[in-house]
Amino acid sequence: MAKGGESADVTVCDINHAMLSVGRNRAADRGLLKGLTWSTGDAEALPFPDRSFDGYTIAFGLRNVTDIDKALREACRVLKPGGRMAVTVPTRWPERVNWALDWQYHDAPGAHVRIFRQHELEQDLEAAGLWLRGSHHAHALHSPYWWLKCAVGPRNEQHPLVTRYRKQIGRASCRER
Repeated sequence: MAKGGESADVTVCDINHAMLSVGRNRAADRGLLKGLTWSTGDAEALPFPDRSFDGYTIAFGLRNVTDIDKALREACRVLKPGGRMAVTVPTRWPERVNWALDWQYHDAPGAHVRIFRQHELEQDLEAAGLWLRGSHHAHALHSPYWWLKCAVGPRNEQHPLVTRYRKQIGRASCRER
């Protein structure tokens, strides 16, 4: 819900058609399709007019872009003046473990091509013209899942350890990358 209890219109954008399909199906399963628009697009060349959005979220997407400066300029371009942006990235240490376990994790199409140090990400955000309001660190079961996936091969979705882990933690988000 938006401020004051109003509903909000949300545009979901991803370069990967399969990920959009997964998201659309999950939203439909939960009865959350109202107010959602789905769009295929590249973070480095967003398919939206200037100043289109009051808020913009980059949920882990910066780890996959080739040109972070271009992606952040695009994000700022589509954000209305006074709008807010939230950016999430994986923490450095778990990502380093993944890179050490299997090259495909960072050297394959759609892979995690970048690992962030907090101060470097903050510099990138400020260089794009953003004013930082804070940061937060959280831990989840997502990192051990990817360590396991990299140990058995990141594309090996049917490995018994991978399927058992998904079943144990019941995280639908672990099914797709």
